[in-house]
Amino acid sequence: MTNVTPWLSGIGLHSGLATHARICIEDGPLRVRRVDGARSEAIVSLTSARPIPRTSRIALSDGRTVEMVEHIFAPLMASRRFRNLVVEVDGPEVPLLDGGASQWSDALEAIRALEPQEPLQIVKPWCDEFEGMMLRLEPGEFQIAVTTDFRHHKLDARTTFWDGSWKSFREHIAPARAFGFYSEARALWGAGRALGIDRRSLVVFDEEGKPDPTFAAPFPNEVHSHKLLDFIGDLALIGQPITGRIEASNPGHSRTLHLLGAALRDGAFGAVARVPPQEVAKDHLVDR
Repeated sequence: MTNVTPWLSGIGLHSGLATHARICIEDGPLRVRRVDGARSEAIVSLTSARPIPRTSRIALSDGRTVEMVEHIFAPLMASRRFRNLVVEVDGPEVPLLDGGASQWSDALEAIRALEPQEPLQIVKPWCDEFEGMMLRLEPGEFQIAVTTDFRHHKLDARTTFWDGSWKSFREHIAPARAFGFYSEARALWGAGRALGIDRRSLVVFDEEGKPDPTFAAPFPNEVHSHKLLDFIGDLALIGQPITGRIEASNPGHSRTLHLLGAALRDGAFGAVARVPPQEVAKDHLVDR
């Protein structure tokens, strides 16, 4: 076993830039660090998280940022390994790689085992809604349920569950690739986003809800599993694992960040975290 994963290389989905990233074992809380030019980093928390449509972003100490962290954070949440890890990136975005979290899960399994971190307890029932998303928290045995409704894209609504096991995450959630719709592409490109299209790592649907055969062919329930993957990765922005029952409907990165901050401020969790006032991204892009 080693203290550092190999550099994983690929193209950033939104920046279109070639980037490299790895996971290192170092004492301290979970951090994200940029190593291109002058090194800078940030502890992963709701304080360092920045709301942005379509992905999650961490703001570093020198003002630079790192995007698409949710795909690398999801296996950390699934393994309950947060402390003593640093995500190093040599650019503004974690590479897309396979479109999901399988390669990051493989990399995490290859480094020296660390003790799982004590989870943050949900201590009281809590529920709220924001811009079409609902988040419900309850004390109890761990389970996440995410309901997604893409009827406006002619895809069925569905609820996908995760029982908290590494095996279930690896087999059913980590392989789910990022996806998109023709109807969103023009707005993304107009905003200088989605510049790193990899047809092997993305599932794309037309206006009729049919997959584009020039991109990756979706496996059953893949879109809904990827929404669950993104949500698990976004939960990591709290900075430590969580235990309890978590239910979300129609989550999006900015909306999840807003509601997690509200839940912390309302005392839904057993530990008090420093939570910033919420700024929710307001622009023409769809927050998925």
